[in-house]
Amino acid sequence: MKEDTTTWFEVHPDLMEAPHVLPLLMELFAGDRQQAFSQQEQMYTHLATCEYCRATVIVLLSTAQEYDHRNNNAEGPIHNLLARFTQINDAVEDHEYERLGAYVEMVVAKGQDQADLHFPDIAMHLKTCSNCRSAVIATIASMTEAEDSE
Repeated sequence: MKEDTTTWFEVHPDLMEAPHVLPLLMELFAGDRQQAFSQQEQMYTHLATCEYCRATVIVLLSTAQEYDHRNNNAEGPIHNLLARFTQINDAVEDHEYERLGAYVEMVVAKGQDQADLHFPDIAMHLKTCSNCRSAVIATIASMTEAEDSE
C-alpha cells in the first residue's frame, strides 16, 4: 500500500493564542476570577469581529446547558444566555454580510483599491479568510458577468 504523504493544513486559528479570547472565555465561564475591565473590553471587541470565538461561546454555553440538564440543574439562566448570545451572533453575522455586499458593490463600481481604502478591515479579513475571499471573488465575477450581458 502506498503511504499517504498528503499535508494537512489547519483552516482555523489557534483559539488559545492572541488575539483570540478562548482563555478569557474559559475563565469567565468557570468563574475562576474576576476579569479586569481592560480584559472585558478586549474580549467584547474581539467577539464582535471573530466568528471563531463567537462560535466557541455558543459551544461553551451549549455544553454548560447540557451539563445542567444531565445534573437536573435549572436550565433557565444558561438557556436564556445561549438564546440571547445566538441572537447577537446572528445579528453580527447579518451586519458583516451586508458590509461584505457593500464592499463587493464598491469593487465592481470603483475598483479593488477604492474598496480596500473604504473598507480596510474587510480588505485585511479577506487576506486571511479563504471562505470569505472565495465568496467575494465569486460574487464579483457574477456581478461582472451580469453587467457584461446587459
